[in-house]
Amino acid sequence: FNRMQKFLEHLDMPVPEILYYDAKRGLIFLEDGGNTHLEDLARKSPQNIIAWYQKAIELIVAMQTRVTKNMRPFCPAYSLNFDVEKLMWEMDFMIKHYIRGFLNLQLSQNEESEIRTALLELCKTLADEERVFVHRDFHSRNLMVQKENLMLIDFQDARMGPRQYDLASLLKDSYVILENETRYELLDYYIQRMEQEENRHIPRADFIKIFDWMSVQRNLKAIGTFAFQCTEHKKDRYVQYIEPTLQYIRDTIHSRTDLKPLCQALQQVIPGLNSGTESRSHQS
Repeated sequence: FNRMQKFLEHLDMPVPEILYYDAKRGLIFLEDGGNTHLEDLARKSPQNIIAWYQKAIELIVAMQTRVTKNMRPFCPAYSLNFDVEKLMWEMDFMIKHYIRGFLNLQLSQNEESEIRTALLELCKTLADEERVFVHRDFHSRNLMVQKENLMLIDFQDARMGPRQYDLASLLKDSYVILENETRYELLDYYIQRMEQEENRHIPRADFIKIFDWMSVQRNLKAIGTFAFQCTEHKKDRYVQYIEPTLQYIRDTIHSRTDLKPLCQALQQVIPGLNSGTESRSHQS
């Protein structure tokens, strides 16, 4: 966290100032980011949601341009990548904690092989994308409101990954569900800003394909995390976010023909993807 903060602060990214750091004693004192998250604004002032989410997208643009261009070996994210191995580790995490743990489903060897084969194809496609600096957990609870601006928090796990990674985290956030029209407007805003910054045309259909594929991977990882928090740490407050996240996955895999093999594999082991209601045998 200390090294990442110094790197981002040097590049004028809005991160909390480190007021005091004692590595030996394990102490770090940070600037107070306040009590208002982007999530709070989205709920209290939905009429202003476009403007605030555009501010968030500006931070993504800055990370993918200024921060990426200034990557150096001393930055912890420099040598960390969302390669096939890392993306599949997250999918295996989901299988372990959500399918086996939360849903309490016992997979046969053939079932597990089929779902992992489909997920591997997804991860290979995403890993082949150009990599930029990604926050890794860029959602409404990790963006603090500072007067008219946003502050980044929880950035210590940043690494290099696809351009669509943080965008999918923001626009298909488990905590704030955007209207489809709003999401498409913000996607267009991002594309326009990146075309301006990099002076190049971004083919929209190709970009949206990877955005959709990336969102499926991100959302599957998210339900794995929610299940882990529930089953391993008994934090049942996370259960409420599983169904909205499954809805994202449902909508995406049923709307894209290029995700049909993945759709068929997932439906066999995740009952909640067949209907609007989550089926589970887990006892809280």
